[in-house]
Amino acid sequence: MTSISFEYAMVSDGTVWVDAGGPFGLVPRGLYDSYLEPDDHNRVPMVLYCLLLRSDGKTLLVDTGLGRKLSAKDEERWGLDREQGGLVKALEYQGVSVSDVD
Repeated sequence: MTSISFEYAMVSDGTVWVDAGGPFGLVPRGLYDSYLEPDDHNRVPMVLYCLLLRSDGKTLLVDTGLGRKLSAKDEERWGLDREQGGLVKALEYQGVSVSDVD
């Protein structure tokens, strides 16, 4: 049996704010709000994590985040926050440029 070694990292494209009904469904608010309190619009933060894998000289990215397809109005609606610079910057922190991704 051959073993495969790989490196992995979670990289973020930012955070969006979604209605708490999405992740929690019909769960009563009292069961989750001490862990994750919704804002005044009943939204909770969700980090847009992507998985960076490196193995055998290849660099793979599982999920590519939101990209730049949202209008300014949609970014506001989603509550998109890329405080750390988004996915491209997160890849750079890992020593990976966009052109490195296979």
